[in-house]
Amino acid sequence: MAYIAVVDVETTGLNPYRYDRVIELAALVMGLDGEITREFATLLNPERDIGPTSIHGLAASDIISAPRFAEVAGTLIDALDGCVALAGHNIRFDYSFLAAEFGRIGDAFPNCPTLCTMRLAGGGTLSSCCDDYGIVFQGNKHAALYDARAAAQLLTALLPDAPQETYKIRHLSPITWPPIPKEGVCLLTRDESRRRLAKPPTYLQKLFAKAENNLVPETDDTAILAYTALLDRVLEDRYFDATEAQSLFDVATRWGISGSRIRDAHGRYLQQLARAALGDTAS
Repeated sequence: MAYIAVVDVETTGLNPYRYDRVIELAALVMGLDGEITREFATLLNPERDIGPTSIHGLAASDIISAPRFAEVAGTLIDALDGCVALAGHNIRFDYSFLAAEFGRIGDAFPNCPTLCTMRLAGGGTLSSCCDDYGIVFQGNKHAALYDARAAAQLLTALLPDAPQETYKIRHLSPITWPPIPKEGVCLLTRDESRRRLAKPPTYLQKLFAKAENNLVPETDDTAILAYTALLDRVLEDRYFDATEAQSLFDVATRWGISGSRIRDAHGRYLQQLARAALGDTAS
């Protein structure tokens, strides 16, 4: 069975050849019968401003905990392993941004066959083409996962009228991807990010907020001051994962901060939180 990867990206802007970046990426693996076998979807931290919120509907708070493209590239390749072609609505746009993102991490994006639902449908937006074929659009438009699902349904509807394209797909070899290893980074979907933001603050989150102005250590050690500021930045979203922990360790090592000094800095940080907690209890 030949498998197709249907992809969709949301971006900071329109120009992948300069500074615009991918901030949301979805990829579905489907057979020629339209059955979806795998889904990949995540927000991405573009390491710059997020661009026109009015188009993609994302805010900076949505992507504050999102992984970077380099951290999920291996997982993406693993999800798309075995696919023979990429498809999407105006696939040239998605392809260009993916190629740019792979280029930034030093890997060439494969020159692979593509299918464009916009071309096969004779033009028009994804929404209008879905309307033409009686496809009910699920979820928000310009959200990568929902757009990719809609494009997959549209492609399923279009392929019976494109026998030459279907024939070519059946005889293609799988795409050869660059050997990028998977990293132990969690994907973060738009829905999951907003569930996190919608949760009422926990006691610890309230405590951090209360102690925020008192977490600067009393020291003349500039490295420790910088490290503590970085620690506070990591904890800004009140979510701490293994990747952030490793990043803190790597930075501390490069800054020449020994393990004992790190433990002391963490101890003072916790003591200040404890004082805030005791003050909260007293009040």
